[in-house]
Amino acid sequence: MKTFSLNQTLNSLIQISPKEIENLISQTSDQRLTEALKERAFFESLTTFERSVGKQPRSQSESQSEYLLALSQLLTRYADFRFSLHATAQKKKAKKNPGPSSLDYFRLNSCAVDLITHDMRSDTEEWFAFIPVFGTDTLGTPVIVENGTRTHVLVNLPELFRTLLLLRPQGVYFFHNHSNGDATPSYQDLKMTENLRKLAKTFHIAFIGHCVVTLDNERWIQSDDKNFS
Repeated sequence: MKTFSLNQTLNSLIQISPKEIENLISQTSDQRLTEALKERAFFESLTTFERSVGKQPRSQSESQSEYLLALSQLLTRYADFRFSLHATAQKKKAKKNPGPSSLDYFRLNSCAVDLITHDMRSDTEEWFAFIPVFGTDTLGTPVIVENGTRTHVLVNLPELFRTLLLLRPQGVYFFHNHSNGDATPSYQDLKMTENLRKLAKTFHIAFIGHCVVTLDNERWIQSDDKNFS
């Protein structure tokens, strides 16, 4: 497929001469830069100053297919540029406010389970709780958000995440008990885990795990559990 340089693309879409295009680019970038870096500098200027890049071709001699090709390439380059900006912003955010690493998870799992007290494990009615994780390895206090019956507990997800977001954690563990002594997750537990994972991702909180506890046992719910989908 035919490929245009930045100058050729702009020349095809904007009704100005090649010389004027050079002047335009020189105002927003160093001429010693590579073509790719010139493009970045030029598009950075577009985020601040509005420029018309979608006008009709400057003359009837330009074919419609060439015009559409140039427009497509310009939009693709701009999309790539915006994506790179987003990726850079995410990296800066991660450095400024790092969450727990995968190496921390292995060590933190047992520490989080230890925070579930004997009274919580021996409760004859089901409950649902979370433990926030701050920074890279600091566990908060277990927060019970719902109490249920002997056989089940209903969780209000909007209220759960409202409470969680107020604490501004980097990660979170979820726990609930099975008062019947069987830590095997139910189908509803698996579905709940998937919903918790998706919501945590939406709010940029690291979902570390969901664990079912009983008086003398516990089981982490995994994505490969039977009936999990």
